[in-house]
Amino acid sequence: LRPQYTHNVQLSHTFNWRFTTSFGFSKTKDLNTRISEPEGDTWFLGWKNLNDQYNYNLSFSAPYSPTKWWSSYTNLSAFHRYNKAEAGADIEQIDLKIYAVNIYSQHTFSLPWKLKFELSGWYNSPSIWGGIFETGSNWAMDVGLQKKFFNDNANIRIGLSDIFKTAGWDGGSDYAGAKTQLMGGWDSRRFKVDISYFFGNDQVKSRKRKTGIEDESGRASGGGGSGAGG
Repeated sequence: LRPQYTHNVQLSHTFNWRFTTSFGFSKTKDLNTRISEPEGDTWFLGWKNLNDQYNYNLSFSAPYSPTKWWSSYTNLSAFHRYNKAEAGADIEQIDLKIYAVNIYSQHTFSLPWKLKFELSGWYNSPSIWGGIFETGSNWAMDVGLQKKFFNDNANIRIGLSDIFKTAGWDGGSDYAGAKTQLMGGWDSRRFKVDISYFFGNDQVKSRKRKTGIEDESGRASGGGGSGAGG
């Protein structure tokens, strides 16, 4: 493998200290990526160099509270990706382009009796994985319920991730004269219980102690004269 080099440019703007928009472009030369290819009657998934990969991306993130009891955070990103490789001694020609969108959103609702209900989810549109694999869309949704006890010192949270068990993936490739279909998943649907308790007095103020190293640093910054801080 040859080393890969990436040139990246990004421009970001934040409005009202809250809403952030960013645009970026990157070009990777000799991209190291995963490619499957035949060797006799067997196919192997290995690493190869693509000539170039181009990425254009646009993202927008917004923390927002419609009401006092409802707070949310949403991130939306769209990108265009182009994988390119000229046919050579050890690689077939690759000319693969994709336009894709990713969305993540989280919402927290404050309920009576110090209860909080959380709802979050994400969606990935069809995209590209590795050098030659086109993937299908997938998504998932999580829920959680949280309550505080004992003057807010204790916290119990229960949650269920990937309610509809939709986080699995599938994809395929058409490369070197062979079509490949792949699919997979993991233990994405999980029920979790978290219990935490805060020990200590939150009214006690901490006292900062200077170390010898900090004292020496203060003397050095002061030039070592009589005005140096100790």
